[in-house]
Amino acid sequence: MRSRNGSESPGLGLGSGWNGVGDADLVVGGGGELQAFWAGNRTTDTFDPLFGLNLATSTDGGGSWTLTPASIYTKFFAYGRTPSVAVLNGVSIQTWYYIGEPAVHVGLDPNPDVALYSPPGTNENIAADPGSGQVWIAWCNGLEPQPGVGVWAQQVDPGSGSGMGSAVRMPGSPTSFEGAERHLCPAASRTPFVARAGGGFFAATSAGYPGRDRVLVWRVGSGQPAVVVKKGSGGDPDYEVGLAADGSGRLWVAWVVFDSQGSPVLYVRRSNRAAAVWGEAVAVKPPSKQIDFQNIDLAAQGDRLDVLKSLRTNAKGVASIDLPAGTYKAVDSKAGYVSASTRVKAT
Repeated sequence: MRSRNGSESPGLGLGSGWNGVGDADLVVGGGGELQAFWAGNRTTDTFDPLFGLNLATSTDGGGSWTLTPASIYTKFFAYGRTPSVAVLNGVSIQTWYYIGEPAVHVGLDPNPDVALYSPPGTNENIAADPGSGQVWIAWCNGLEPQPGVGVWAQQVDPGSGSGMGSAVRMPGSPTSFEGAERHLCPAASRTPFVARAGGGFFAATSAGYPGRDRVLVWRVGSGQPAVVVKKGSGGDPDYEVGLAADGSGRLWVAWVVFDSQGSPVLYVRRSNRAAAVWGEAVAVKPPSKQIDFQNIDLAAQGDRLDVLKSLRTNAKGVASIDLPAGTYKAVDSKAGYVSASTRVKAT
């Protein structure tokens, strides 16, 4: 893990021998402490106290971590799903998917059952807006035609975790193909979804079927999303999209394309402070020898954007990347499976 100044912390220090750990989500708790949530099981014994959604806390900026002695939640497949976490008024609210339904759990008490949402879907993400006191989740439905495929969002009751109102679907996220609606949900990633400083919740996706042909950014509740790129306009979208909001109210959206030589290129656009107008797309050539991109995670800092890139393996399970010398964390994940991670050193 790295701090804001770029220095590397010793990591969570979970100890050895875990049967499996998944992709973690990091938030700031009500007291300013760092909270890291991840799905994992220390052993294959389902009665092990660390078999579910786990929590480690740091009060010194990531210098040291304290592992909660038992999972904060153990039911509804919490041990094997990728969680997303938001904090409102000091209370953490977590979401993941159950069998197919989005699930939401409030707080750190393992006893209350989760609230389940519909339509079904995966790739859950959650965002909280302290200004309005609202919490929303977003997810992707790529399987069930009724009530509809596409990207969905719904407001969350921050006290109970139950849904408020009805789920709303991003216009333009489904594509009509051979008489049916279609949408492609990426594997093992969170739906790009943020709460914007100054108000509004925003989701992003690439759309089109059978090939992706546009990138959409949608303010939840608006009639139409912004089309930030479409096929034939340069930088045609390939697969994955990332979205971030900075403290000034701007949004940043990124997507990956492949050039004529088959090399990946990252494109980024930034909005104005009102999130109403988008600037020109900027192309960034990533390190060479990429096999494929799968997921993009973004963190916006006003005048700059941090990009966390993910690789997609080939048929033999192999992916490669050229990186500057240093130590990196590698996470291996697939939808429906428990993830694993390790640290690798590039020389």
